Amino acid sequence: MSSISEEMRNAWAAYECQREKMRRIDFGADIIYVAPETVDAWKALECVLAAFGYHTRVEDTDSYNCRDTKAGGARSLHSYGIALDVNWKTNPYLDHAGTRKPRFSDGVTQGDRAQDVKLGKADTDMTRAMVDAALAIRTNGGNQVFGWGGDWRSLKDAMHFQIEVTPDQIGTGIDWPTVKGWDAHAVDPPEPDTGYDAEDAPDAQDDTGGYDMALPKVFFDTVRGPLFGGGLTQSAVDNMNKIVGYWLETYPDNPLNQLAYVLATVRHEVGSNMRPVREGFKKTDASARAYVQKHYGHKGSDWYCWPAGPHGHVYYGRGFVQLTWLSNYEAQSRKLGIDLVRNPEDALKTGVAIQVLVNGMMDGDFNGKGHGLAHYVNETRQDFVGARRTVNVQDKAGLIAGYAKTFLRALELSEPDLPHGVGGRSWPDWRGGGTAGPDVEERESELADLLRELIETVSGASATPPQPTPADRLKDMFGGSADDADTLARLTEIITQLEKAGVIKPADGLTPINRALGAPIGRLLNGRKTALGVTGLIVSAFLPQLAPFITVLSNIPGTDGAVTTDNVQGILTPLAGILAGWGGLGKIDKWLHKPTVGTIADLITRLRK
Repeated sequence: MSSISEEMRNAWAAYECQREKMRRIDFGADIIYVAPETVDAWKALECVLAAFGYHTRVEDTDSYNCRDTKAGGARSLHSYGIALDVNWKTNPYLDHAGTRKPRFSDGVTQGDRAQDVKLGKADTDMTRAMVDAALAIRTNGGNQVFGWGGDWRSLKDAMHFQIEVTPDQIGTGIDWPTVKGWDAHAVDPPEPDTGYDAEDAPDAQDDTGGYDMALPKVFFDTVRGPLFGGGLTQSAVDNMNKIVGYWLETYPDNPLNQLAYVLATVRHEVGSNMRPVREGFKKTDASARAYVQKHYGHKGSDWYCWPAGPHGHVYYGRGFVQLTWLSNYEAQSRKLGIDLVRNPEDALKTGVAIQVLVNGMMDGDFNGKGHGLAHYVNETRQDFVGARRTVNVQDKAGLIAGYAKTFLRALELSEPDLPHGVGGRSWPDWRGGGTAGPDVEERESELADLLRELIETVSGASATPPQPTPADRLKDMFGGSADDADTLARLTEIITQLEKAGVIKPADGLTPINRALGAPIGRLLNGRKTALGVTGLIVSAFLPQLAPFITVLSNIPGTDGAVTTDNVQGILTPLAGILAGWGGLGKIDKWLHKPTVGTIADLITRLRK
């Protein structure tokens, strides 16, 4: 372990604690920061985890971190952007006696295995098969890409995956057939055998119906790194402009999260050039026929890989969403008013491909139950994983959901520059008018108001219940019912991502409320604010009965020189209120930073305890 780690420190020394050099990429539901040369390696690992149905949590998964190892004396490989800790709550760091192999759970589900970890029966919620698949990833030069901390003999660090190749070795590229779960659409095949060349079919420069537009620079800056490896082809730029232009003209009042998922689908289905392709990314009809017959010919003579229909064409996948089967070409022909049965190659024309993509997904043309995209993604629901059913059951659903989140961020940042009156935000308008969601400052202001209302509810300082209730406000803010557990998950994700981005900078392990009076006092109060709050509430409740019996303070005069028990109460009442409020605020701080409840109702109930 130590020798390979030292070798990697030397090989990747140029990135030591160089945060500005890291590449920001999506990894499952999370966002991680890694050395630029390793982007494809992490995408390969993400592909393996997805193939085994393994869920990565945002709150306990992280990558770049400029720090020393736990043992001290050397930099952690996290400092170089070549290590990732995954789900550390259920893949804990264990410094055990002696040496031994890792203990795996025989639980069927990830939850079952996590329970075995909590009971001390296993070291990890991963399976041996999944770990072995991750360790099987190779470069084109035949080098093993990853090492896993759970295999270390003297201790177990099952959360930990690290790059174990040099920049030159990884520069040969990932040998994608060694990546479990990889297929022709999961990553982009190398040029020149990608996409669809203009000479293969008539170029439809204007066949988008005049809906072309120019997306702002911030859009492309946002997606370039995470989704396109740092570079955008002109084809990708042109076709994203066309897709967005058509969407904003056709669905001007729909939320942007739907458009984000459409773009994510294209990124997955056709690769980084974002242009219509033949199945297998083949450049000619003949090569595409040969490809599908080789891969699917064994399924029978009635399979889509063989000639069918009156014209003897093969109706393999074409376009942005790989329109397949004669029956689907017939359906789209009726819908669009063109003869795709006679001329299936027309499905490769940009304008036709966009209409098949957008309208087909929105209308549920490719979903067995007829559910369109709005069934999964709308103003109050954002199920990017379930939305995969609008195209292809749940194939690579998690991967595409990650793409959609990045596209959504890009669209929201671009919204001020989009045509006026089109493309409503995915956030509902909690102020009661229009479709535009609040900007960052307004969102922070509303959250501050909400916290004040919750404090008043906890401490009883408000004479009348706030209108609307905190549960209603949270429901409006985050879209969904007050009993939706995703609300709290969304809060946690926002806070975690802000911390990772450096917007929130925790110090000394203290939450914001504990840090408010400075680190020394914060450490003193840490873990004690509940008791302070309870004390304040008790004193507030019983002070009128206790004041006549407080004689030790009875010599405190009022402003007029008179001595009454009211003076004692006048001093203790605000003091008790401060204690109660501070305790209540601390409880809110605790629940928001480490939520342990499933619903908004639970949150408010526990805050009142």
